[in-house]
Amino acid sequence: MLVVLDRKNLEAAIELVKNLGKARVHVPRPLPAEVFEEIDEYVEKYYMPPSTLARLSRRAKEIVKGRVELLSRRGRFADIDLETVTQIIALYRAGSSVREIAGELNIPKSTVHYIIHREQKIRDGDVKILVQ
Repeated sequence: MLVVLDRKNLEAAIELVKNLGKARVHVPRPLPAEVFEEIDEYVEKYYMPPSTLARLSRRAKEIVKGRVELLSRRGRFADIDLETVTQIIALYRAGSSVREIAGELNIPKSTVHYIIHREQKIRDGDVKILVQ
């Protein structure tokens, strides 16, 4: 499962990571090293844009070292809460269309498509890695 660590959902996401065991974590923006220390033993892999990795503190880079996959696309993960992301994925897997999901949750179709597409790429291991 992919967990998004962002300041808006930080406490809930940290608890989710701890409960999942070996989770995959998307970090759209830099976070303090203390956050990485708290969840590191529960994380299988970190996904982040190159700009986020570049802005991490030295201590945070040491913690995540060797388990980071850089996302080659620019931008950030859609700015919606973790519960909504989970609902989108569950509805899609249950057979709902992108249009139906967008209407039911009152969010843009492009956001629904982006969430589904990103989750599938990470799950399938098709995330492109930017080599520096």
